[in-house]
Amino acid sequence: MPLGEVQELLDYVTLTAAVDEFRYADLGIANFLFPGQAKRTNGGDSFRYDIRKASRDTAAPKSPGAPSKRVALVPKGTKAGRCIHVAEHKMLDGDRMANVRRMGSREREQLQAYVAAEQLDLSRRRARLRELAGAAMLIGTLSIDEDDVKADVDYDIDNTHKPTASVSWATSTTDIVTDIRTWKRLVSQDSGYTPAHALCNEGVMSYLMANDVVKEFMGEGVYKAQVGQAGYITQLCGLTIHVFDHGYIPSGGSFTRYVADDKFVIVPTPEPSWCQVLEGSTYIKNLGAEALVEVFGPFSNAVIEADPAGYKLIVGDTFIPALYVPDAVVYADVTP
Repeated sequence: MPLGEVQELLDYVTLTAAVDEFRYADLGIANFLFPGQAKRTNGGDSFRYDIRKASRDTAAPKSPGAPSKRVALVPKGTKAGRCIHVAEHKMLDGDRMANVRRMGSREREQLQAYVAAEQLDLSRRRARLRELAGAAMLIGTLSIDEDDVKADVDYDIDNTHKPTASVSWATSTTDIVTDIRTWKRLVSQDSGYTPAHALCNEGVMSYLMANDVVKEFMGEGVYKAQVGQAGYITQLCGLTIHVFDHGYIPSGGSFTRYVADDKFVIVPTPEPSWCQVLEGSTYIKNLGAEALVEVFGPFSNAVIEADPAGYKLIVGDTFIPALYVPDAVVYADVTP
């Protein structure tokens, strides 16, 4: 295939557009928490944002003709640091790129299929890191422990928003309904947001489905309708319940779920006013160009390697989850 066509297909704009279009059936927490467009930093990988505390005061009446009353500024904290950087690559064989042949297919289609398959694998790894970071934000601590990168982000979730069930949910007679109602009030009274969603995995869902108090509270008809249609309890105590049972395998480790086996998470409807993903920028080299290009968030590009001859296909990202209102999250332990 002519070099010009290869450069066109491996242009960073084309490759990055493909990354933006990929979807991953085994991931969902990041998409749930950050459904809107990400917010960009002012450039570079540094971030800074305010931590917001809800004001619970009402306005104070004043006498007619009297001056306005001064109100203290809302107390805020600040979170600052550097975004997470990720960039991984695969080598595309130079001979294969030049001589891809398949009966009944055009060279361009063959090349696209070859590149897309390797790019999808790299991009899924990148997306898993975002998934892990989103889940870690709900826990309250994002830890990175690589040989060359070690960092911790404390999201300032108060210990009162990390409650423990009065009795283990694994016991069928536990009053789960009262626990949920109590935890919902933490969100509404401390953040001002309305608790609307809960996240758990299959293990915790099995406790809910087997619980006598939950069944009685829902009523037989509603219980059977929800479980019969979705396989789960989908609505309980005014919360829409989402079951996320997927996970990842860390290097040298074993399968780890993003939402732990003993946790029940309550949050408001996701929106940028209380949580958002921030995307920083980094510089990359585009194939066939001399000048560097600034890119925000997910990206993909390719560069030529001489020995062995081929193309280095890169997929990367620069981002950090931001939790503006830590009091909007309750991260409960249900099996003390």
